[in-house]
Amino acid sequence: MHPHHNPIARRIDAMRKVWQSKVKDETMLVRWMLKAEETRMYEGFCRLEASPFGELPELVIFFYTSFEGAADFSRRIILEWIKEIENNVELKEKISNAGFDINGWDYQKYRPSGKVDCNQELIDMVNSFRRLLKNDNIPIVIALLPKQINSTAQFSYWLNQMMQLQLSRSMRLLLLDHIEINAWGKIFETYSDCSATLSCDLQLDKALREIATGGNRQDPHVQFRQCMFEMGDASQNNDQKQLHVWGKKAIEIGVRTANRQLLATAYITYAGMLFNFRVFQSVNELLDKGMEICKRAISAGDVPSKPLLLQFFGFKAAAYQHQGETSEAYNWFVKQGRSAQDFLLFVQGISAFHKAFLLAKYKKMPKEQVMALQMALLNTSQLSDDDLINSEYAYVAYEYDQLSLAGNQDVVENLLALSNKRMTESYGADWRAQVEILHRNFDKRHIKTLNSETVPV
Repeated sequence: MHPHHNPIARRIDAMRKVWQSKVKDETMLVRWMLKAEETRMYEGFCRLEASPFGELPELVIFFYTSFEGAADFSRRIILEWIKEIENNVELKEKISNAGFDINGWDYQKYRPSGKVDCNQELIDMVNSFRRLLKNDNIPIVIALLPKQINSTAQFSYWLNQMMQLQLSRSMRLLLLDHIEINAWGKIFETYSDCSATLSCDLQLDKALREIATGGNRQDPHVQFRQCMFEMGDASQNNDQKQLHVWGKKAIEIGVRTANRQLLATAYITYAGMLFNFRVFQSVNELLDKGMEICKRAISAGDVPSKPLLLQFFGFKAAAYQHQGETSEAYNWFVKQGRSAQDFLLFVQGISAFHKAFLLAKYKKMPKEQVMALQMALLNTSQLSDDDLINSEYAYVAYEYDQLSLAGNQDVVENLLALSNKRMTESYGADWRAQVEILHRNFDKRHIKTLNSETVPV
């Protein structure tokens, strides 16, 4: 198949055309403004253009370097770049194709030696690299997708510092922004004369559907995926009759394949789509049948069914929540959290206990709030640094800290001390201020979910 027949390749090609039309000679700062769920498309665009298969005239160098603060971000990029030069065969091929002899470049002289603020050194390194190209008119794009950003304010400050150093006209910074957030809007307004904001209607859902339902129409897995999409359409169109048609067909396919995970997925998807119609007797019957299938699979040694069973517990909690049965909903979230602990899926456990806490907080159940937070914090020692940062742990630690500051007598001091220690190590001494901002946004979104008819995930 020609690559441009691939739905994802077609969309990356569309992104490339937008770039070519919007990025001018004077552009030094570029952002892709995409939906949050389209982050992987930004990543794919950068990775492709940084590979030997890139088609843009620019030479793209792509970094996942984590941002921990403005003071040392450039230093971290330089170190990552040197590491890539030494170890990345694909990057060397890309550079070679651009007409550059990597062995003739003394990049080691840019290795930081004690200095933290290396903004000018990063610019000098890029310019040195560009000058040694056979065609030194090729712009170099430093594309960024940090694994984490501890402070958007600090990241904006770093961008501003870099721009004030008068980046070379042949050097560009590229980053991702989300339509829902517009995190870098102010800095792009400040440098509107030399920046470009790119957007593209990627229709990612349509692309994924094309991929998922492509192939042999007689393949039961292709048929099953078609059922999933048709159920989604029926739910969006408020067509309960068609939802039942495709839901039952999905279950039939699952039974026919004798694939327990496929069958359980049919039950949970069918039940989830029925939430919008508030037919909770049917919802609960489907969930109960699906849970039994998962439990039998787990008893037979099927490890992948464990996270699926946890999803069933979450949906049971949501079903009771929608029916106004708060205690039952709380208990199912707790069951989800404890089962996650038993399965050694600690991040999922943190999420479940956090949902139990939020429900208790929303319904003004003080004892249950404390219990949920403490059950979550018992997982503190089990979490890696990445788990802690990428889970809902920060919200849990913040809430427990707030209970302590309010003088709650049920706070356990050793749990509080351990969570504060881990948060300080991961976020710094000002972690409370950082989480406060995240917490306000999260809480607003969650309360909106509790008041809506949407199934919380």
